Amino acid sequence: MITATATASFLAYSTGAPSGLVGTIGARIVDVLGNEALARTTDDIMEIVPDTGVYKWVCPGVQRPGAYLILWDTGGSDPTFTEEELKITALPPVALPPATTT
Repeated sequence: MITATATASFLAYSTGAPSGLVGTIGARIVDVLGNEALARTTDDIMEIVPDTGVYKWVCPGVQRPGAYLILWDTGGSDPTFTEEELKITALPPVALPPATTT
């Protein structure tokens, strides 16, 4: 699961896709009801290392806090899909200090 702050850009990764799909592989973000929060795009998606099938997307961010899915697809006439859970928070996550015992 990815956790990000509303409106802030973040990185998402897809693994296991065929290599060489830059410009074809796409990603979109949908809410838990299937409504599109961010339309499918191929922009800002790159294969991290050639011939690996590992892609990185610099996502521009989602406006509203909530639970979402990032849906990756390989494009073309017979695409394959993968997904990853995404949680958008109103404020940046804060690390709590370790509990102390007295």
